[in-house]
Amino acid sequence: MKNDRQQLEQLRQSIDECDEALLALLKKRQGFVEQLVAHKQAAGDAVFVPEREQAIFQRLTDRADFYGLDFELVRDILQRIMRDSYARQARIQRHISPQNQDHQPATQPHQQPQSAKSICVIGGKGQLGGFFVEQFRLSGHSVCVLDRNDWPNADQLLANKDLVLIAVPMAETETTIEQLSGLSDHTLLADITSVKHQPLQHMLKVHSGPVIGLHPMFGPGQSHMARQLLLYTQGRQPEASDWLLQQFRQWGCYTESIDAEAHDTLMGTVQALRHFVTFVTGWQLMANGQSLDELLRVSSPIYRLELSLIGRLFAQQPELYVDIWLKSEQAPSVISAFGDCFKQAEGWINKGERTQLINQFKQIADYFSHSNADFFQQSDTLLEAFRERIQSS
Repeated sequence: MKNDRQQLEQLRQSIDECDEALLALLKKRQGFVEQLVAHKQAAGDAVFVPEREQAIFQRLTDRADFYGLDFELVRDILQRIMRDSYARQARIQRHISPQNQDHQPATQPHQQPQSAKSICVIGGKGQLGGFFVEQFRLSGHSVCVLDRNDWPNADQLLANKDLVLIAVPMAETETTIEQLSGLSDHTLLADITSVKHQPLQHMLKVHSGPVIGLHPMFGPGQSHMARQLLLYTQGRQPEASDWLLQQFRQWGCYTESIDAEAHDTLMGTVQALRHFVTFVTGWQLMANGQSLDELLRVSSPIYRLELSLIGRLFAQQPELYVDIWLKSEQAPSVISAFGDCFKQAEGWINKGERTQLINQFKQIADYFSHSNADFFQQSDTLLEAFRERIQSS
């Protein structure tokens, strides 16, 4: 019995030693990442290179068979390591590049000097605007900010710019565009609001030069843009925006072109409806006096995740979401159609019409089955990661 206990302790010690070795290797890998940042800055290379990442995944998952390791285990570990690597690169870049005054470029760019642009961010003291001011400066561009109190100096701030980026709250976007005048013919005018058709038309009206509409599908809380999605809608002279789209790709973004009206139609569902349903669900929980702590105590991981996403909405600025509902031309009809479905389902439940509910469920299941996405597997992976995180916290 004593020998068994000794063997058990020896095995545990061996496992602890392996864990210590893993930590040492992770630290060693991080040291190489720090060296990599310096080389990327000198060469103007992208933080995120999909082909390089894919090659790493392919090589190491192939090696998983050699070592008799589970493919998903290796994949999960690699994904977490890569995510940390991108975040670490972003932190190192911020540490290396000094904080600059509003009208001065970064002195240690990660692009070659000849590619530096002169940029003005309108609303650059806001959260998302400030995020892009920082990113442009870290990439070696000369950036100034035009904020609410700077309009008396607008002509000077906007003069001869390569890019004027409008990053004001959605409710102020169109009135801000209307204040613009005298932009240089070569200036690229862009916005980053969540609707595209009307802002794009306003920009085309006030500016005769190149125009592009951008929609970053992420918020200012990101430390980097690796694997993030940027939607863009061309307005005029698309070749003039090539450098800007390439800059987003260097930052790690996936870029996707989309027609302005198609964008707004899709965002009616992706944003307006989804946020509205979350808003009403949070409202209903509050109105019923539900104890969130009690709900969390008895929740499965999937419902706990849903509660987290509801709470996430209300941890942010209300104006953003209210403006999405009010500025989206599609929101009223999409929300009304949702209400019709809700009332019909409610009627079936009140009448106990089990067959109707099952038949409708099957029709919806058939609709989802025609997608290329494996929603069940994707959600399983997400839930497993979420379960592990909350259990270890």
